[in-house]
Order: sequence, then C-alpha cells, then structure tokens
Amino acid sequence: MSGSAEAKTMWKRVLQGFVLALAAVTLVLPTLLAPVNFIKTSAMLAYALIFQNIMTGSAGLPFYRLYNARYVSRYHIVTGIAGFLLALVHGVLILLDRTMASYNKVWIVGPVALVLLAVTIAAALLRKRYKKAWRRVHQVNYLIFAGLTVKALVIGSATRSTPALMAVIYAYTALAALGLCYRLYRYSASRRKKAARAAAST
Repeated sequence: MSGSAEAKTMWKRVLQGFVLALAAVTLVLPTLLAPVNFIKTSAMLAYALIFQNIMTGSAGLPFYRLYNARYVSRYHIVTGIAGFLLALVHGVLILLDRTMASYNKVWIVGPVALVLLAVTIAAALLRKRYKKAWRRVHQVNYLIFAGLTVKALVIGSATRSTPALMAVIYAYTALAALGLCYRLYRYSASRRKKAARAAAST
C-alpha cells in the first residue's frame, strides 16, 4: 500500500471514529439534559433516535461512502423502530399519568405522529414489495419530525424548563433541515441527469 493510500485510509478511520462519537453524543445529550424522569427521558431519547433516523436517511450517501451501506441501512431501520417504541412507551406513560389533561391541543401531535411513524416503518420493511410507493410514504418522516419538534417546544416541560435542551432541539432541527435540503438537491440533480440522457438519446 502506497503512502498516499495509507494516509487516506487513516483519515477515513479518523472520520469514521469522529462520526460514531458524534452519533453517540447526539443520542445521549438530550437524555442527559432532560430532568431525571422516565416520562421525559423516554421522550427525549425517542426524539434523538428519530433525529438520527432522519439524518441517516436524508444524508445517506455520505454515510454509505464512509461505512458499509448495508450497516447504515440497518442502523437507519433500527433507529426508526427504537424511536417508535420509546415514543409509544412515552405515550402510554403520559396516559397512565393523565398529565395530558393539563396540556393544550398540541398534545394530539404525539398520537398522530405515532400512527404515521408506524406506517412509515411498515413501508420501509415492505419496500421490496412496494418498490415505488414506499419512498413516497417514507417522506412523511420529515413531517413527523417537524411535528414532534413543535410539540417539544410548545408543551415539552423538560424543553421549556431547560434552555440548553431547547438549544439542542433547535440544533437538531437545523441539521434535519440541512439534511432535507441535501436530499432535495440530490433528487433535483438526478432528475436533471435523467433529462439530459433522454435528450441525448433522441
């Protein structure tokens, strides 16, 4: 192996380690900042998992180049399922605690997001059967994340009482928006290439 190839491999491993560390931080940070309360902790961990699910989906290509695409795809699915299960646990705990009575109507975003998340996960798991439709259904994840962000900012007691946690929510929202912009850019570039090929072949 040449010196340049060894240096390239070394920097790739450094970048892989950095991304893994960043992933761990983005997953744990909201949980650490939230008050010690399983209802709130489950909500923040679910939010962090769904955030990672969004990022590994929208910015999938760079992750595929850095890691094995199969592993990234599996991680994407796992974060979606784990986020859904934790959100479900959070919802059940809220119902048992009956604290939703003290909230305004924004609390309804939670149950709606759960149903939509279940649909998008099912679509992803059945993507081989529904090769075209599942991608369109999967785009609903962005709306789910936006709705959960609004819910966290409006009625999330942990978020509203912890400025650092609110800053994290804003940061995740900004990163998710950048990921969506990147995905739209790639989609637009792909459409232009297809149109150019079609024009060249006629």
